[in-house]
Amino acid sequence: MGKILLLAIAVWLVFVILKRYRASIKRPPRAAAEDMVRCAACGLHLPKSDSVAKNNLYYCSVAHLEQNHER
Repeated sequence: MGKILLLAIAVWLVFVILKRYRASIKRPPRAAAEDMVRCAACGLHLPKSDSVAKNNLYYCSVAHLEQNHER
């Protein structure tokens, strides 16, 4: 009886280890963190690389940049 129980625990342990290993392989790589900025015209938060910058202010589009400089 003890041998069967020991064998069942061993099989279960191998199953759990293999399951975790397969899950770790399938995970996509994490994206690098990027600074977020706030549009000076509308307040939208967006990645810095997607923004339009002028005079240390960031805008979500060229239209908002032009709109804010008309005032």
